[in-house]
Amino acid sequence: MHGGSGLSDAQFRSAIQAGISKINVATVMVNTSTQRMAEAAQQQGASIFSLAEAERLAYKECCNHVYDVFSNR
Repeated sequence: MHGGSGLSDAQFRSAIQAGISKINVATVMVNTSTQRMAEAAQQQGASIFSLAEAERLAYKECCNHVYDVFSNR
């Protein structure tokens, strides 16, 4: 499936149940990390390290969520 932007968790699960085995999710990951980095940049004392940490945590959160949805846990 090319892109899953805007789909709900239930829609992803239905697609997987129907046999879809590849789903692209990069857009939501990039958008989330960009938003979190922008928020971190607004904080007092922001540094390249705080921006990188915000990005890392955003990607980790997104990956964990996708894993949970796609593995039907």
